[in-house]
Amino acid sequence: MSKLLATLICGNLTAIIFAIYFTKDPNMFWINLYGIYYVVFLGLFLLAFPFSFLIEKMVRKLDIGRFFIKVGLYIFLGIIAMVLLFPIILHWSSMAIIVAIVFPFILHMVEKIPEKYKRMAVIIWVIFSIVLFALIYYRMG
Repeated sequence: MSKLLATLICGNLTAIIFAIYFTKDPNMFWINLYGIYYVVFLGLFLLAFPFSFLIEKMVRKLDIGRFFIKVGLYIFLGIIAMVLLFPIILHWSSMAIIVAIVFPFILHMVEKIPEKYKRMAVIIWVIFSIVLFALIYYRMG
């Protein structure tokens, strides 16, 4: 539940931040958010979310420096994503590294939330994601 919640939080926050950063013309904000939303969530759900289970299993065996090793592995994963998934869109390829840095920090904070609140938080973030996607879709059309 923690990994899904961290993926939803990281995806929504980084998509909005990148859309604000890359938008030069205010009229293009929704178009940029639409494209970035797909790219960020595609990267998170194809790479960060599945590999988070493997990284957790690898890091669990270590005693010291767990968090920093996690961050290093996610940065390595972000670089691989940058090279493999974004060779055409070079000026957006730095997004993969930034998302790979933000994701373990959010995951670390989410793991501190008590289990009884995580289910409600996932429901809230899923609803927020659906509403944001519907708003983007409505503004595009």
